[in-house]
Amino acid sequence: MTSTFPNIGPPRCDVCLDLDWGRMPEDSGDGYWERRLKVPYQSLRDSKDCQICAAIIYAISEFSNPLEIFHTGFHQFLQSSQIRIFLRDGWTTKVLIWSDQDPLAEPYLELEMYSSSDSLSPIPALGVANEVPATLDLSTCACFLVPHIRNCHTSHSRYRAKPSPMPSRLLYVGCETDPTCLRLELLPTLQPYTTLSHCWGDQSAVFTTTKATIEDLVMEIPWKRLPKTFQDAISITRCLGIHYLWIDSLCIIQDDASDWIVESVKMAEIYSGSYLTIAATGASSPTSGCLTTRWHETDFGVRISHVDSRLQSDRLFTAYGIKARYLSKAHTHFAGELHPPISGAPLWNRAWAFQERILSNRLIHFHGEEMVWECRE
Repeated sequence: MTSTFPNIGPPRCDVCLDLDWGRMPEDSGDGYWERRLKVPYQSLRDSKDCQICAAIIYAISEFSNPLEIFHTGFHQFLQSSQIRIFLRDGWTTKVLIWSDQDPLAEPYLELEMYSSSDSLSPIPALGVANEVPATLDLSTCACFLVPHIRNCHTSHSRYRAKPSPMPSRLLYVGCETDPTCLRLELLPTLQPYTTLSHCWGDQSAVFTTTKATIEDLVMEIPWKRLPKTFQDAISITRCLGIHYLWIDSLCIIQDDASDWIVESVKMAEIYSGSYLTIAATGASSPTSGCLTTRWHETDFGVRISHVDSRLQSDRLFTAYGIKARYLSKAHTHFAGELHPPISGAPLWNRAWAFQERILSNRLIHFHGEEMVWECRE
Protein backbone atom coordinates (compact mmCIF):
# COMPACT_ATOMS: atom_id res chain seq x y z
CA MET A 1 0.00 0.00 0.00
CA THR A 2 1.21 3.48 -0.82
CA SER A 3 0.86 5.83 2.11
CA THR A 4 -0.53 9.32 1.65
CA PHE A 5 2.03 10.65 4.14
CA PRO A 6 4.75 12.80 2.55
CA ASN A 7 8.44 12.04 2.88
CA ILE A 8 9.54 14.28 5.73
CA GLY A 9 13.26 13.88 5.12
CA PRO A 10 16.09 12.09 6.91
CA PRO A 11 15.37 10.57 10.35
CA ARG A 12 15.83 13.05 13.18
CA CYS A 13 14.12 11.78 16.37
CA ASP A 14 14.45 8.23 17.68
CA VAL A 15 11.69 8.75 20.26
CA CYS A 16 8.65 9.74 18.18
CA LEU A 17 10.23 8.45 14.93
CA ASP A 18 9.17 11.81 13.45
CA LEU A 19 5.69 10.26 13.18
CA ASP A 20 7.06 8.90 9.92
CA TRP A 21 4.88 6.15 8.47
CA GLY A 22 7.89 4.49 6.90
CA ARG A 23 9.84 4.33 10.19
CA MET A 24 7.03 2.87 12.29
CA PRO A 25 6.85 -0.96 12.46
CA GLU A 26 4.32 -2.52 10.09
CA ASP A 27 3.18 -5.06 12.66
CA SER A 28 1.93 -2.32 15.00
CA GLY A 29 -1.84 -2.16 14.55
CA ASP A 30 -3.50 -2.45 11.16
CA GLY A 31 -0.60 -2.15 8.76
CA TYR A 32 -2.85 -1.02 5.92
CA TRP A 33 -4.10 2.19 7.44
CA GLU A 34 -2.72 2.51 10.96
CA ARG A 35 0.66 2.37 12.68
CA ARG A 36 1.11 2.47 16.44
CA LEU A 37 3.94 3.69 18.61
CA LYS A 38 4.35 3.09 22.35
CA VAL A 39 6.65 5.64 23.97
CA PRO A 40 7.49 6.29 27.65
CA TYR A 41 6.20 9.66 28.79
CA GLN A 42 9.62 10.55 30.21
CA SER A 43 11.29 9.81 26.88
CA LEU A 44 9.01 12.32 25.18
CA ARG A 45 9.76 14.89 27.88
CA ASP A 46 13.50 14.32 27.64
CA SER A 47 13.62 14.38 23.86
CA LYS A 48 15.85 17.27 22.80
CA ASP A 49 15.21 19.57 19.86
CA CYS A 50 12.17 17.63 18.59
CA GLN A 51 9.17 19.81 17.82
CA ILE A 52 6.88 16.78 17.50
CA CYS A 53 7.73 15.44 20.97
CA ALA A 54 7.29 18.95 22.37
CA ALA A 55 3.86 19.26 20.75
CA ILE A 56 2.69 15.92 22.16
CA ILE A 57 3.93 16.72 25.67
CA TYR A 58 2.27 20.12 25.65
CA ALA A 59 -1.04 18.67 24.45
CA ILE A 60 -0.96 16.06 27.21
CA SER A 61 -0.18 18.65 29.87
CA GLU A 62 -3.01 20.93 28.70
CA PHE A 63 -5.62 18.19 29.00
CA SER A 64 -4.29 16.15 31.92
CA ASN A 65 -4.71 18.78 34.64
CA PRO A 66 -8.47 18.15 35.10
CA LEU A 67 -7.80 14.42 35.50
CA GLU A 68 -6.01 15.03 38.81
CA ILE A 69 -9.38 16.08 40.25
CA PHE A 70 -11.00 12.74 39.44
CA HIS A 71 -7.93 10.48 39.63
CA THR A 72 -5.81 11.41 42.64
CA GLY A 73 -2.17 10.77 41.85
CA PHE A 74 -2.66 10.93 38.09
CA HIS A 75 0.33 13.23 37.56
CA GLN A 76 2.52 10.79 39.45
CA PHE A 77 1.13 7.94 37.36
CA LEU A 78 1.79 9.95 34.20
CA GLN A 79 5.52 10.19 34.89
CA SER A 80 5.90 6.41 34.55
CA SER A 81 3.21 5.82 31.92
CA GLN A 82 3.46 4.73 28.31
CA ILE A 83 2.02 7.04 25.67
CA ARG A 84 0.37 5.31 22.74
CA ILE A 85 0.42 7.22 19.48
CA PHE A 86 -1.81 6.08 16.62
CA LEU A 87 -0.76 7.30 13.18
CA ARG A 88 -3.73 6.90 10.84
CA ASP A 89 -3.26 7.18 7.08
CA GLY A 90 -5.51 9.91 5.71
CA TRP A 91 -6.76 10.75 9.19
CA THR A 92 -5.65 12.58 12.32
CA THR A 93 -3.26 11.40 15.03
CA LYS A 94 -4.53 9.83 18.25
CA VAL A 95 -2.67 10.12 21.56
CA LEU A 96 -3.84 7.75 24.32
CA ILE A 97 -2.87 7.23 27.94
CA TRP A 98 -4.04 4.21 29.89
CA SER A 99 -2.80 1.83 32.55
CA ASP A 100 -0.59 -1.11 31.59
CA GLN A 101 -1.83 -2.83 34.75
CA ASP A 102 -5.40 -2.81 33.43
CA PRO A 103 -5.24 -2.89 29.61
CA LEU A 104 -8.97 -3.60 29.32
CA ALA A 105 -9.92 -0.39 31.10
CA GLU A 106 -10.90 2.77 29.28
CA PRO A 107 -8.00 5.17 28.53
CA TYR A 108 -7.41 7.89 31.10
CA LEU A 109 -6.96 10.37 28.30
CA GLU A 110 -7.77 10.14 24.60
CA LEU A 111 -6.70 13.08 22.46
CA GLU A 112 -6.75 13.98 18.81
CA MET A 113 -3.91 16.11 17.44
CA TYR A 114 -4.44 17.84 14.14
CA SER A 115 -3.79 20.86 11.99
CA SER A 116 -6.34 23.21 10.52
CA SER A 117 -4.38 23.55 7.28
CA ASP A 118 -2.45 20.83 5.46
CA SER A 119 -0.48 23.29 3.35
CA LEU A 120 0.84 25.22 6.37
CA SER A 121 1.45 22.48 8.90
CA PRO A 122 5.09 21.72 9.75
CA ILE A 123 3.92 18.28 10.97
CA PRO A 124 1.85 16.88 8.07
CA ALA A 125 1.56 13.47 9.76
CA LEU A 126 -0.82 14.94 12.33
CA GLY A 127 -3.49 15.20 9.66
CA VAL A 128 -6.10 17.85 9.02
CA ALA A 129 -9.47 18.22 10.74
CA ASN A 130 -12.30 20.71 10.68
CA GLU A 131 -13.33 22.64 13.74
CA VAL A 132 -16.58 21.67 15.42
CA PRO A 133 -18.73 24.82 15.25
CA ALA A 134 -19.92 26.07 18.62
CA THR A 135 -23.21 27.15 17.07
CA LEU A 136 -25.18 24.53 15.17
CA ASP A 137 -26.52 25.93 11.91
CA LEU A 138 -28.75 24.41 9.24
CA SER A 139 -25.87 23.57 6.90
CA THR A 140 -23.96 21.63 9.58
CA CYS A 141 -27.17 19.87 10.57
CA ALA A 142 -27.85 18.82 6.97
CA CYS A 143 -24.29 17.49 6.49
CA PHE A 144 -24.82 15.18 9.46
CA LEU A 145 -28.46 14.29 8.89
CA VAL A 146 -28.84 13.71 5.15
CA PRO A 147 -26.32 10.82 4.81
CA HIS A 148 -27.93 9.01 7.77
CA ILE A 149 -31.40 9.36 6.27
CA ARG A 150 -30.19 8.23 2.86
CA ASN A 151 -28.48 5.17 4.32
CA CYS A 152 -31.50 4.28 6.46
CA HIS A 153 -33.93 4.75 3.59
CA THR A 154 -31.98 2.59 1.13
CA SER A 155 -30.26 0.01 3.32
CA HIS A 156 -32.23 -0.69 6.48
CA SER A 157 -34.67 -3.55 6.20
CA ARG A 158 -36.63 -2.48 9.27
CA TYR A 159 -37.65 0.73 7.60
CA ARG A 160 -39.80 0.33 4.57
CA ALA A 161 -42.21 3.12 3.79
CA LYS A 162 -45.73 1.76 4.06
CA PRO A 163 -48.90 3.60 3.08
CA SER A 164 -50.61 4.87 6.20
CA PRO A 165 -53.49 7.26 6.79
CA MET A 166 -52.41 10.88 6.69
CA PRO A 167 -53.01 13.07 9.75
CA SER A 168 -56.17 15.18 9.62
CA ARG A 169 -54.05 18.33 9.54
CA LEU A 170 -50.47 19.13 8.65
CA LEU A 171 -48.40 22.25 8.58
CA TYR A 172 -47.51 23.06 4.97
CA VAL A 173 -44.02 24.53 5.16
CA GLY A 174 -43.41 25.26 1.49
CA CYS A 175 -39.81 24.89 0.36
CA GLU A 176 -36.45 26.64 0.64
CA THR A 177 -37.12 28.61 -2.53
CA ASP A 178 -40.52 29.78 -1.27
CA PRO A 179 -40.24 30.09 2.51
CA THR A 180 -43.08 32.59 2.80
CA CYS A 181 -45.73 29.95 2.14
CA LEU A 182 -46.72 28.63 5.56
CA ARG A 183 -50.20 27.45 6.48
CA LEU A 184 -52.27 24.75 8.13
CA GLU A 185 -53.59 22.28 5.59
CA LEU A 186 -56.70 20.18 6.24
CA LEU A 187 -56.94 16.58 5.01
CA PRO A 188 -53.70 16.72 2.99
CA THR A 189 -53.06 14.27 0.18
CA LEU A 190 -50.62 11.40 0.73
CA GLN A 191 -47.19 13.03 1.15
CA PRO A 192 -44.07 12.46 3.27
CA TYR A 193 -44.12 14.51 6.47
CA THR A 194 -41.94 15.05 9.53
CA THR A 195 -43.05 15.21 13.15
CA LEU A 196 -41.83 17.34 16.03
CA SER A 197 -41.31 15.98 19.54
CA HIS A 198 -40.92 18.81 22.04
CA CYS A 199 -41.58 20.09 25.54
CA TRP A 200 -44.41 22.56 25.90
CA GLY A 201 -42.94 24.22 28.99
CA ASP A 202 -44.72 27.46 29.76
CA GLN A 203 -48.08 27.20 27.99
CA SER A 204 -47.97 30.88 27.08
CA ALA A 205 -44.88 30.28 24.92
CA VAL A 206 -46.63 27.68 22.75
CA PHE A 207 -48.30 28.81 19.54
CA THR A 208 -51.56 26.83 19.26
CA THR A 209 -54.51 26.23 17.02
CA THR A 210 -57.86 27.01 18.61
CA LYS A 211 -61.44 27.13 17.39
CA ALA A 212 -61.05 30.89 17.08
CA THR A 213 -57.78 30.83 15.09
CA ILE A 214 -58.04 27.79 12.82
CA GLU A 215 -59.63 29.65 9.90
CA ASP A 216 -56.83 32.24 9.93
CA LEU A 217 -54.10 29.59 10.20
CA VAL A 218 -55.50 27.72 7.21
CA MET A 219 -54.87 30.90 5.23
CA GLU A 220 -51.47 31.78 6.69
CA ILE A 221 -49.32 31.15 9.75
CA PRO A 222 -47.23 34.20 10.70
CA TRP A 223 -43.58 33.12 10.89
CA LYS A 224 -42.66 35.70 13.51
CA ARG A 225 -45.29 34.39 15.92
CA LEU A 226 -43.80 30.89 15.95
CA PRO A 227 -41.37 29.97 18.76
CA LYS A 228 -37.80 29.13 17.75
CA THR A 229 -38.21 25.35 18.10
CA PHE A 230 -41.07 25.44 15.58
CA GLN A 231 -39.09 27.68 13.23
CA ASP A 232 -36.07 25.37 13.39
CA ALA A 233 -38.21 22.27 12.77
CA ILE A 234 -39.70 23.98 9.71
CA SER A 235 -36.24 24.91 8.39
CA ILE A 236 -34.96 21.35 8.88
CA THR A 237 -38.03 19.92 7.14
CA ARG A 238 -37.56 22.28 4.20
CA CYS A 239 -33.87 21.44 3.80
CA LEU A 240 -34.82 17.75 3.49
CA GLY A 241 -37.13 18.61 0.59
CA ILE A 242 -40.25 17.69 2.57
CA HIS A 243 -43.27 19.98 2.50
CA TYR A 244 -45.25 18.90 5.54
CA LEU A 245 -44.69 18.89 9.30
CA TRP A 246 -46.89 17.69 12.17
CA ILE A 247 -46.76 19.65 15.44
CA ASP A 248 -49.23 18.68 18.14
CA SER A 249 -50.07 22.20 19.30
CA LEU A 250 -50.87 23.33 15.75
CA CYS A 251 -52.42 20.20 14.26
CA ILE A 252 -54.84 19.50 17.11
CA ILE A 253 -57.44 22.10 18.06
CA GLN A 254 -56.40 22.74 21.63
CA ASP A 255 -59.68 24.01 23.05
CA ASP A 256 -61.85 21.39 21.35
CA ALA A 257 -62.24 18.31 23.57
CA SER A 258 -63.85 16.23 20.83
CA ASP A 259 -60.99 17.00 18.42
CA TRP A 260 -58.49 15.98 21.10
CA ILE A 261 -60.24 12.64 21.54
CA VAL A 262 -60.26 11.97 17.79
CA GLU A 263 -56.68 13.08 17.08
CA SER A 264 -54.91 11.75 20.18
CA VAL A 265 -55.82 8.16 19.35
CA LYS A 266 -54.02 8.61 16.01
CA MET A 267 -50.64 9.28 17.65
CA ALA A 268 -49.34 5.79 16.86
CA GLU A 269 -50.18 6.18 13.17
CA ILE A 270 -48.86 9.75 13.03
CA TYR A 271 -45.41 9.03 14.48
CA SER A 272 -44.94 5.59 12.90
CA GLY A 273 -45.91 7.05 9.51
CA SER A 274 -43.55 10.01 9.83
CA TYR A 275 -40.53 10.26 7.54
CA LEU A 276 -38.47 11.67 10.43
CA THR A 277 -39.12 12.81 13.98
CA ILE A 278 -37.29 15.99 14.96
CA ALA A 279 -36.73 15.78 18.71
CA ALA A 280 -35.94 19.00 20.57
CA THR A 281 -34.40 16.83 23.28
CA GLY A 282 -32.41 19.45 25.12
CA ALA A 283 -35.08 22.17 25.06
CA SER A 284 -37.32 22.70 28.09
CA SER A 285 -39.66 24.99 26.15
CA PRO A 286 -40.42 25.79 22.49
CA THR A 287 -38.51 29.07 22.75
CA SER A 288 -35.17 27.24 23.14
CA GLY A 289 -34.86 25.91 19.60
CA CYS A 290 -32.94 23.08 17.95
CA LEU A 291 -30.26 25.01 16.06
CA THR A 292 -28.53 26.73 18.94
CA THR A 293 -25.18 27.47 20.55
CA ARG A 294 -23.98 24.17 21.94
CA TRP A 295 -22.56 23.54 25.36
CA HIS A 296 -18.95 22.37 25.32
CA GLU A 297 -16.14 22.04 27.79
CA THR A 298 -14.05 25.16 28.31
CA ASP A 299 -10.88 23.63 26.89
CA PHE A 300 -12.55 21.87 23.98
CA GLY A 301 -10.51 22.49 20.86
CA VAL A 302 -7.77 24.40 22.68
CA ARG A 303 -5.21 25.87 20.32
CA ILE A 304 -1.69 25.02 21.39
CA SER A 305 0.12 28.35 21.58
CA HIS A 306 3.00 27.30 23.83
CA VAL A 307 6.49 28.29 22.76
CA ASP A 308 9.02 25.75 23.97
CA SER A 309 12.77 26.29 23.90
CA ARG A 310 13.12 23.00 22.02
CA LEU A 311 11.00 24.17 19.11
CA GLN A 312 12.73 25.25 15.95
CA SER A 313 10.43 28.22 15.48
CA ASP A 314 7.98 30.14 17.63
CA ARG A 315 5.68 30.07 14.60
CA LEU A 316 5.04 26.36 15.00
CA PHE A 317 1.92 26.63 17.12
CA THR A 318 0.97 30.27 16.67
CA ALA A 319 0.96 30.50 12.88
CA TYR A 320 0.37 26.95 11.81
CA GLY A 321 -2.50 26.11 14.16
CA ILE A 322 -1.39 22.75 15.55
CA LYS A 323 -4.23 21.84 17.89
CA ALA A 324 -5.44 19.17 20.27
CA ARG A 325 -8.87 18.20 21.57
CA TYR A 326 -10.71 15.38 23.28
CA LEU A 327 -11.21 12.74 20.59
CA SER A 328 -14.68 11.70 21.77
CA LYS A 329 -15.97 15.28 21.61
CA ALA A 330 -15.23 15.88 17.95
CA HIS A 331 -16.41 12.88 15.93
CA THR A 332 -19.48 10.81 15.22
CA HIS A 333 -19.48 7.65 17.27
CA PHE A 334 -21.86 4.74 17.83
CA ALA A 335 -23.52 4.95 21.23
CA GLY A 336 -25.72 1.83 21.22
CA GLU A 337 -28.14 3.51 23.60
CA LEU A 338 -28.82 7.04 24.75
CA HIS A 339 -26.12 8.04 27.21
CA PRO A 340 -26.97 9.89 30.46
CA PRO A 341 -26.78 13.50 29.17
CA ILE A 342 -29.39 12.61 26.53
CA SER A 343 -31.57 10.25 28.56
CA GLY A 344 -31.71 12.84 31.35
CA ALA A 345 -32.62 15.72 29.02
CA PRO A 346 -35.83 17.76 29.46
CA LEU A 347 -37.78 15.99 26.72
CA TRP A 348 -37.50 12.61 28.40
CA ASN A 349 -39.22 13.96 31.50
CA ARG A 350 -42.31 14.32 29.33
CA ALA A 351 -44.53 11.21 29.30
CA TRP A 352 -45.71 11.74 25.72
CA ALA A 353 -42.12 11.77 24.48
CA PHE A 354 -41.56 8.11 25.33
CA GLN A 355 -44.24 6.91 22.94
CA GLU A 356 -43.14 9.41 20.30
CA ARG A 357 -39.63 7.98 20.41
CA ILE A 358 -40.75 4.33 20.43
CA LEU A 359 -43.19 4.80 17.55
CA SER A 360 -40.85 6.76 15.28
CA ASN A 361 -38.85 4.98 12.60
CA ARG A 362 -36.15 7.65 12.65
CA LEU A 363 -35.25 10.44 15.06
CA ILE A 364 -32.73 13.21 15.14
CA HIS A 365 -32.13 14.45 18.69
CA PHE A 366 -31.03 18.03 19.22
CA HIS A 367 -29.34 18.11 22.58
CA GLY A 368 -27.51 21.00 24.22
CA GLU A 369 -24.21 19.24 23.51
CA GLU A 370 -24.65 17.28 20.27
CA MET A 371 -26.90 15.81 17.60
CA VAL A 372 -27.84 12.16 18.02
CA TRP A 373 -29.23 9.99 15.23
CA GLU A 374 -31.52 7.12 16.16
CA CYS A 375 -33.32 4.60 13.96
CA ARG A 376 -34.64 1.04 14.23
CA GLU A 377 -31.33 -0.41 13.04
